[in-house]
Amino acid sequence: MKGGLFLAALLTDCVWAHPVEQAQAQTLPDNAYAISYGRGWACAYGHVARGEACDQVAVPQNARLTGRGDAWECIRGFQARGATCSAIEAPANGFLTEYSSGRGWDCERGFVVRNDFCEAVNVPDNAYLDARGLAVMMITRCCGQART
Repeated sequence: MKGGLFLAALLTDCVWAHPVEQAQAQTLPDNAYAISYGRGWACAYGHVARGEACDQVAVPQNARLTGRGDAWECIRGFQARGATCSAIEAPANGFLTEYSSGRGWDCERGFVVRNDFCEAVNVPDNAYLDARGLAVMMITRCCGQART
């Protein structure tokens, strides 16, 4: 029991040592909450600090808030162009990739990117595509066995 009383005394001392009055006296901007470091407040999800205020993040069509909630990102199939999200157009024999950075699309197996379209890989007789479907592997015969 003596250990419990000592712990309670420590906790009581910590509470009294914390500047509670100062934190309560601080006025928070709209859409903010108090924190114990930095300027003493942070903006709520969906808002971003600008000066001494928390402004709402303007989310364009086909976008969503990021995980932290202080910015936006385009949803799959769209890319950021300035303050908007534009649709990614995958060419014939192409598909949307998981991420919208870069082109935002890639070519199906057996096709390679050429400028803004997907070109078929020419596979000659006695050859096959590699595992990624991008390079041609030739089959040669030596000593009665097929070699690659």
